[in-house]
Amino acid sequence: MVSSQKKDLFKIDGISKIYNGRYVFNNVSFSIKLGEIFGVIGKSGCGKTTLLNMLIADTKPDKGKILFRDTKLVDSVDDSTALRSVFKEKSDLKKMYGFASQSPSFYPNLTVMENLIYFGSLYGISKKVLLANAESLLELVELHASKNILAKEMSGGMQRRLDIACALIHGPSVLILDEPTSDLDPILSNAIWEILRKVNAKGTTIIIVSHNIFELEYLCHRFVVLSEGKVTALGTAKQIKEKACFEEQIYLHSEPGKYTALLNSLSLDIRSKIKGTNLKGKLLMIKTLDAPNVLMAIMETLKKSREKIVEIELSKPSLDTVFVDLQKNEKGKITAVAKENDSNVKIAQKKKKVDRKKAKRAAKSKKKRKKNNKKSKSVVEEEEEEAKVQVEEVKIENEGEEQ
Repeated sequence: MVSSQKKDLFKIDGISKIYNGRYVFNNVSFSIKLGEIFGVIGKSGCGKTTLLNMLIADTKPDKGKILFRDTKLVDSVDDSTALRSVFKEKSDLKKMYGFASQSPSFYPNLTVMENLIYFGSLYGISKKVLLANAESLLELVELHASKNILAKEMSGGMQRRLDIACALIHGPSVLILDEPTSDLDPILSNAIWEILRKVNAKGTTIIIVSHNIFELEYLCHRFVVLSEGKVTALGTAKQIKEKACFEEQIYLHSEPGKYTALLNSLSLDIRSKIKGTNLKGKLLMIKTLDAPNVLMAIMETLKKSREKIVEIELSKPSLDTVFVDLQKNEKGKITAVAKENDSNVKIAQKKKKVDRKKAKRAAKSKKKRKKNNKKSKSVVEEEEEEAKVQVEEVKIENEGEEQ
């Protein structure tokens, strides 16, 4: 598995999906690696469940491709030809994954063992292998003592474990989970996370959607953060935090607490890394983007001084804190773009209004000129007629004189 971990299992390539005139995904691209626990996080309605349904070929994107790698051929097929469309190779894809949705997939009036046997039979597994898989899974999810109990008579945590067992009964190389710990208390949630660690340790890739970002931070190897139809962050928890440029806090309580002298003793380079300080009673809080180096310098300075350490602590932002900030930033960008677009629309409307007024004035002026031209023509014609009359009169007078 070590040699395969960096290879793509799923490749999401430029997908777009529109629902009710709104982009759920807008030209989204990223990949999921073999052997990792991959977390999908985002606010409600951002398309997390839609993404899972695309991965299992139940929902098609309006644009783009979703490719997968047959794990049986991972070491024998050239990487350029190993990835295939999930929509064109549904039968092979189905054998490869197990899926547990938010809603229970088991049958409530069947026992735990009966559910496992039934779901395993859907994959054409021999009875001997099926029973062996079931026994092994019952031990893994800690339901062996309850194997003859009806599913509907079990607690919520036990039912969630049964769901996971049903998704794993055919020995898939990929486990896809949608909110596996929703409505569970912290103790039951921790039990589910521990089961998933054991499943992953056996080589199974896990793709998981959950609102519990705090707990996912310590479970998943990598994450994708979805917001407003786009990928706003991708990578490990550490990479996402570093990219977000969050300040870390060092809390120091020492005696006699000569903090001004302590800070002044630090080198200029270290002091430039300190973004702010705050003293609350006897506790000094130091903000920095480079906590390891600043903390090391403080420790060395404390050793040289007569300050005695009472307490020292490093506080880093949690992934859910970063997530909230990313959502605000993305919303701010969308709002800024919307305002800019709105401003452009208003300018265009104003220009259009001015153009209409100009056109109206031009038309009025043209009409007036035309009217004036008609009037001028009439005056000329009258003058010509009068001139003709005068000429005729002169002719008549001349003729009279000649006679």
